[in-house]
Amino acid sequence: MPCAKTSYTTSVLTEYSTKTVPYVVAPTYASTNIVEELDFQKKALKAHNVLRVKHGAQKLRWSAELQKQAQVFLETEFVCNGTLQHTNAFKAGEIGESVALGYASIEQAVQAFSHGQKYYSFANSTCVDKRAHQFTQLVWNNTEYVGCAYINCGNYYNNFFICQYTQKGNIPNEYPENVFQVLN
Repeated sequence: MPCAKTSYTTSVLTEYSTKTVPYVVAPTYASTNIVEELDFQKKALKAHNVLRVKHGAQKLRWSAELQKQAQVFLETEFVCNGTLQHTNAFKAGEIGESVALGYASIEQAVQAFSHGQKYYSFANSTCVDKRAHQFTQLVWNNTEYVGCAYINCGNYYNNFFICQYTQKGNIPNEYPENVFQVLN
């Protein structure tokens, strides 16, 4: 099945996505401390680029605009209830987006995005399963910018991470020139 057939997915890479769990009423948002924010940006960018370089993709640059868009979503629309949720901009196909729930750090969340590699067929340039989408977005060569944000959903859920990308990935017929195997 081609990867682009399923453009919206909410059930990926988290053990919490299928559990019935209590609703968390009051999430706490990422720190507004500028030093912590810069550290988060640095870690997010490094985690992405380490994996991208392994696949021969160009390095990403940080987008404050995408980060702000992700943060606004977390503060105004997102509900900490154990489900993976995407933004309307992603659903409309305007941006690429990856989400993860239940991880302590951005590095762990980005690593979780890469787990979808096992659902991608490099030989056929197709997704075997929709869970490949976060991996293919992560390593999509034409993507230039990333911006991430997170929210703490309490001890049960831990953190919800959202990373947004431009140019978006998972474009039909463009997989062969954008998703590469690990370089030797």
